[in-house]
Amino acid sequence: MDVAQLGADHVLISPIANRVVTNCILAEHSVPKSADSTLPALPESNPKFGSDVLDALVDSEQLVPAACAGAFPVRALLESPVTGERAKQLLRPHKSSIEAAMKEASKKRIFEAILNTL
Repeated sequence: MDVAQLGADHVLISPIANRVVTNCILAEHSVPKSADSTLPALPESNPKFGSDVLDALVDSEQLVPAACAGAFPVRALLESPVTGERAKQLLRPHKSSIEAAMKEASKKRIFEAILNTL
């Protein structure tokens, strides 16, 4: 089911679930926060969670609706060095739709962050 049908129950919008997805996207390209400096670097063959999320959103035609719903993982996809350029290319043509959604939203900060990255 899509973002519009599920609303606040959608995994990208639900406050707890969207944090998990966002943190997984961000962790993909972040240095591990650990006192153990002997942790090995992630191999190049490591699955790219952010790329998989972006592919799933594109394949299901949910990237633009997620951006228009103010989904935090969309911001993470835009800021990630792994998915950022592709996400920007896909969302730039829909900037006016995101701006229109922001005008209707009660919480505008996430929309501002999304639009600032475009």
